Amino acid sequence: MRAWAPPSFEYNTLGLRVEGSHACWLWEFEGGYQFGKDGTLDHNAGFATIGAGRKLARLPMNPVLWVYYDWASGDEDPTDAENQTFNQNFPLGHKYFGWMDIIGRQNIHDFNMRLTVSPHEKVQCTLWWHVFRLDEPRDALYNPLSVPIRQDATGAAGRDVGQELDLLTKISVLPRTDVVFGYCHLFAGPFLQNTGGVVGEDFFFTQFTQRF
Repeated sequence: MRAWAPPSFEYNTLGLRVEGSHACWLWEFEGGYQFGKDGTLDHNAGFATIGAGRKLARLPMNPVLWVYYDWASGDEDPTDAENQTFNQNFPLGHKYFGWMDIIGRQNIHDFNMRLTVSPHEKVQCTLWWHVFRLDEPRDALYNPLSVPIRQDATGAAGRDVGQELDLLTKISVLPRTDVVFGYCHLFAGPFLQNTGGVVGEDFFFTQFTQRF
């Protein structure tokens, strides 16, 4: 397995972000190309996020539906002189790849759907569904801290990492005080099963936020 923290590196990232809306439609795009050196290796990588949303204003509880595709490149051949694994620079835990904080923005495809509804002006409920696949089967699966957590250097374990379901309820107790109750479940795919035997995982949490 290639070391995830080389003794010396220099990464440069050129990116673009576009977002907008028209009537009830929403959209956003963000992408970038990354180049430089990873120790003695040449570094060439990239990422892209494409999202389309719709405000379903005529339905009860003001639902908003988003569909996203998220991609970050992986390394096709971990033994050659080029590193193609995207470096996520300053990662944000569960903001993009699920609240279980298992998956990072490296060597990954994420097809996901997010639905939010507001049964009350102070309550917001979210259903978020992720489908994870490796970009390159010989590269590793990385967590949000850029640490490789699973790898099959032969690629025989496949690309299907699994799926994650997130159910969240956010309650605005006071103007600057929120409480979030959440349940998440990981449906492990063949890659996780073949590299560690994980078949599923449940995660419950409560989060309290006070803004000053």
